[in-house]
Amino acid sequence: RKNAQLLVDLLSDFIRYDVVREVWLIFNGKFWQADPKDNKIRHLARNVSDFLMAYSSYLEEIDPKLSKWYQTYARKAESFNSIKAMIALAKS
Repeated sequence: RKNAQLLVDLLSDFIRYDVVREVWLIFNGKFWQADPKDNKIRHLARNVSDFLMAYSSYLEEIDPKLSKWYQTYARKAESFNSIKAMIALAKS
């Protein structure tokens, strides 16, 4: 659930879920474009893992143990099933 919230928080200016059409909308800089096969939202969801990995690097000197935890968590967040779950939970 937390990854889904992080996805929405990080990308709220660029993603929307249309509950009527049951499709993700991605802002391409000019208009909202439907993503019927979830290809673009899956690509964007990988940014959550990238963000977590960057955060772990920031924590490395401050708290190495916590940094290692975030690295492990980021790797798990990259999995197909984690991304699929993240996207599904972000719809709500």
